[in-house]
Amino acid sequence: MITEKDSRTSRSFLTLTLTRKFYRSAVLVFWIALTGNQLVAQVEQAAPKAKLSTSEAPSLRFEHLSIEDGLAQSTGNTIMQDKQGYIWIATQGGLHRYDGYEFKIFSSVPFDTTSLSDSWVWGTSEASNGDIWVATDGGGLNRLDPLTGVALHYRHDPNDSTSISGDRVFYPLEASNGDLWVSTFSQGLNRMRAGEDGKFTRYRHNPKDPNSITSDNLFWLSEDSDGKIWAGSANGISRIDPQTETITRYLFDPDANERYGVPQNVLGQYLPSGNQGILWLATGNGLVRLNSKTNEHKRFLIEPNKDGVNPLNFIHEVKPDPADPSVLWVGGPGTGIARFDIQTEQFTSYRNDPRDQHSLRDNQAVSLLLDRTGKMWVGTATEGVNAFNPGAVNFRNIKNIPDDPSSLAPGVVWGVYEDSQGSLWVGTDVGSAGHFLTQFDAATRKVTRHQHNPNNQNTLLPGSLRVFAEDADGRFWVAGGVGLNLFDRKTGKVTRFRRERKEENRGRNSIFALVPVANDKSNLWVGSVGGLDRFNTRTGIFTRIPLSQDSSELEPGVLSISQDPQGALWLGTNKGLFHLDLSGKVTLASAYDPRDKTKISDNSIHSIVERKSEPGILWLGLTNGGGLNRYDTKTGLATHITMKDGLPSNTIYGILEDEKGTLWMSTNGGISNYDPDTKQFRNYGLDDGLMALEYDQNAYMKGASGVMYFGSGLGVTAFEPKYLSTNSIPPQVVISDFRLFNKSIGGGVDSPLKLALSRHKKIKLSHNQNEISVAFVALHFANPAKNKYSYQLEGFDDEWVEAGSQRSASYTNLPPGNYTFHVKAANADGVWNEKGASIQFTIMPPWYRTWWAYLLF
Repeated sequence: MITEKDSRTSRSFLTLTLTRKFYRSAVLVFWIALTGNQLVAQVEQAAPKAKLSTSEAPSLRFEHLSIEDGLAQSTGNTIMQDKQGYIWIATQGGLHRYDGYEFKIFSSVPFDTTSLSDSWVWGTSEASNGDIWVATDGGGLNRLDPLTGVALHYRHDPNDSTSISGDRVFYPLEASNGDLWVSTFSQGLNRMRAGEDGKFTRYRHNPKDPNSITSDNLFWLSEDSDGKIWAGSANGISRIDPQTETITRYLFDPDANERYGVPQNVLGQYLPSGNQGILWLATGNGLVRLNSKTNEHKRFLIEPNKDGVNPLNFIHEVKPDPADPSVLWVGGPGTGIARFDIQTEQFTSYRNDPRDQHSLRDNQAVSLLLDRTGKMWVGTATEGVNAFNPGAVNFRNIKNIPDDPSSLAPGVVWGVYEDSQGSLWVGTDVGSAGHFLTQFDAATRKVTRHQHNPNNQNTLLPGSLRVFAEDADGRFWVAGGVGLNLFDRKTGKVTRFRRERKEENRGRNSIFALVPVANDKSNLWVGSVGGLDRFNTRTGIFTRIPLSQDSSELEPGVLSISQDPQGALWLGTNKGLFHLDLSGKVTLASAYDPRDKTKISDNSIHSIVERKSEPGILWLGLTNGGGLNRYDTKTGLATHITMKDGLPSNTIYGILEDEKGTLWMSTNGGISNYDPDTKQFRNYGLDDGLMALEYDQNAYMKGASGVMYFGSGLGVTAFEPKYLSTNSIPPQVVISDFRLFNKSIGGGVDSPLKLALSRHKKIKLSHNQNEISVAFVALHFANPAKNKYSYQLEGFDDEWVEAGSQRSASYTNLPPGNYTFHVKAANADGVWNEKGASIQFTIMPPWYRTWWAYLLF
């Protein structure tokens, strides 16, 4: 069985295509030494061609960390996560430690022999005691104490055969037995046995020795569950048995020149557990699945090769998806990011889109890291570090692509509908520029845009298209801002229906609700700004249904309709909730009354849902700040649920019920899921994969297969709730700073901290050091802005303090005594780390209040 010892560590590879002169020239010197001037190779003809799917690819929203955010340099060579949870980013300008909010940078400082020996850092890995092994480009190997910032240097000494073999070091790996393995550029592999600090054994390539490593130019290192060391190189991979020092070669070509981009370049790897010797390898020519027991391999290309190697197939990294074992993620210098489905053997690519500010910034993805919270980090060649949530692929964002008629028509989405044939219909509005109906045909996969033509009466009426219905005869009805359309889906021809322009019909052509009458094949309920109508589909006649008792009053505008199986109606209007029973009697069921909290909290009701498990209970979506209301049709009592209960916004446009009976709502703060049984919310925003936070009225629909659609000003968000998961990983909590009188204290002779903060069991303070502040951080990166904290100073606070997103606590004038500060944290999904972190301290009494002083007096 082969497992990856440390999947949190990421490695990058060299590329010739960077625009930064100093980076390109340094890499070019190295690769000329390897390759001469040829950079292409013969391609294996048997490589299967995986399809590249982009038109239907789910969207990813990338976060970007750049120099403006605190990076010292913008090339993310490698990325690692340590045991505490910090993210370490190696760049050409130093090593960065990131906590989700700010960077701490370690670099080479002139005349300071305790600093890093070189600021150009390649690979890093964590030592068993928490130190960081640092591989530099010209300063050898460093061992960094992240608590003190002191670095020990291991340099090549030509007069000492036990020194490291070279100062251009790529990647260090501390094995489970404590041995350290170090790869270098052109100087082979090094091993420093546990307990033999500074003494290295060297492993070099020997063309005449089959028990030597495949190449002296090495990249990644990894340890499997049997303790074997795997080393990828410019010419295949080597498996080293540390006990016997036996070396086994794979993908090695004894006649090959070590050129960049050739098939035998092994630039990254993933060793899945329990897969009988299967390795996934990132190579200079695609993704390779290697069976190390049979030595058989299969190569997968992102795009076909034509003349030489396609740059898209230069893959540097491969990482597993955190939730789906059948998915791998790869990155490379021309690849960008690609998602590989192991079952279908297909790639989906994500590359820079100049029109999308949230796309990958740079297609030269040189390193990947999957952190313990499920977030993927991408080190790029020129644009710093990008990060995304792989779970966001479960949201599909359908949007307009300029100059692409096969995409959604432009404009704000006012209506969305999946018909009985599985086709999707979307109504968009670009104001004076026109109104569109986009048809995504499920059978032909064809996309067609339909639009009003003033010279053709058989086209759609002008105005936004909001609501849709299919009658008992299968005819398709589309309604919107200026009337009702009967749309022939075969021919595209339209028959128009409108109320006459009379005073009593004012607003009745602006339609917001369209529902077939229950147990009636010939009629539709039509809700509009002007009230309620019954429309006969056979005769084309509208019949007004009065809702107001006073004919002089304006009729309530009907914004939503809920019909029970017998045919009774609940009407959401701009004047409250109305009921129309089977006898035709109309009743105002509930309306907002500021003096009566048992009434609904707002009169503007744009959505009504009756859960299957709760007959007689209506859930109302209110748009003027009323939030979500639970209305009991038997008692007439309303319960109000708002932002203080967990809603992201008090404006709700659409409500849909899923298979589990939970409610999904589109709001002005994203999409919210609410479980009425547990009263728990899960809110989804931009970091979760949504394209927008503000959604629109009428634009919501649940398809036959359970897919939910919500429309916004940017397009349509579609998803299946069963594929959305909660991040159940609690955050790691670290006490990051201890301050006296708002000044950080570090270790030292004159400091209360004789050691670094995290190494202290207890801090001793004098009586006048009684104004303290404690800083803390939850190292959970899925959505750090929504991490929450709670703390308590034992010996002072009687209860836990709910701190929200605040990351520090302060206390003044603390009396002498023993204290323990506790802090715990929750991730964005509300999963708490109850253990958290703690630190003890004692404030000593003044000398005149000590026991011996009392004896003297």
